Amino acid sequence: MISTARHSGGVRLRPLLVTAARALVLILAVSVIVFGVTALLPGDAVSLRAAGRMSPEQLSVLRSAAGLDEPLPVRYLAWLTNVVGGDLGTSTSTGRSVASMLGNRLPVSTGIVSVALVVIIPLMGILAVLASHGGGRRPAGSAATTAIAALPQVVVAALVAAILSGRAGLVPPVSLIPAGRSPLAHLELLVLPALTLALPASAYAAMMLRGPLVDAADTPYIVDARMRGVGRARLTASYVLPVVAAPVVRVMSFVLAGLICGTALVENMFGLSGLGELFVTSIATRDVAVVQTISLLAAVVVVVGMAIADLVAACIGRKDPR
Repeated sequence: MISTARHSGGVRLRPLLVTAARALVLILAVSVIVFGVTALLPGDAVSLRAAGRMSPEQLSVLRSAAGLDEPLPVRYLAWLTNVVGGDLGTSTSTGRSVASMLGNRLPVSTGIVSVALVVIIPLMGILAVLASHGGGRRPAGSAATTAIAALPQVVVAALVAAILSGRAGLVPPVSLIPAGRSPLAHLELLVLPALTLALPASAYAAMMLRGPLVDAADTPYIVDARMRGVGRARLTASYVLPVVAAPVVRVMSFVLAGLICGTALVENMFGLSGLGELFVTSIATRDVAVVQTISLLAAVVVVVGMAIADLVAACIGRKDPR
């Protein structure tokens, strides 16, 4: 009995270790790409701040103090070591720590993403079911979902602002959150930015889930359960959800990363000061420490989400629930 239990525990532990190792390797690879891409940006923050007002000698001293004259591998290893140790670096534009800058902006972006997820999760499910209705054919629900997913965020922002703010007058058109106040205390200011993110993301996620839902409906034991008269609620909860659980987690990881990146546009459009707006301004000022941190954060969300999806697939499997 003891040897069997140990063997069973080892079987359960192995997928976890393999998934964790794969995730760490992916995060390491992503960190190399993020650092390399940001290092290739033309110019740097020191040169931009100098703007011709300093002599080459003075500029060289500032670049050396900022570590910009070190070889790329040395700079990468120093950056990675600091990040692993919890030190996200110092902004070359403001002189402040990157962690404090992100901490000031994070509540705004978190508020937008949280409200967007409240809309996305149920809407994604509804649109996915409509898009998958009819099996391999392309029903009207699928065509409508594709059309929504194809809408640019600028168009969605104009539509929701015109309807909810201009015509209905339900929410203010500009989302200026009072200084020092929590965004969650002013949810009405987050409605337009959240909907701008949520509507295309819901449709995009639904189209990604259409295939798994169609495949699940054709799974032999699900077809058999339907023929045996299993109720729709039980069929969905006990038969369909275990099959599509892993794809749902994978899709949601991509959606969440997309929301983090998408805040850059909506925050600029609606006058919000969050991570997205900080990301755009940091690229303009070549503040690579900030750009690297935000880019790595979005990438880690995807990698962790995919790892969780792999674990869900390994734990649930495609077992016949009968």
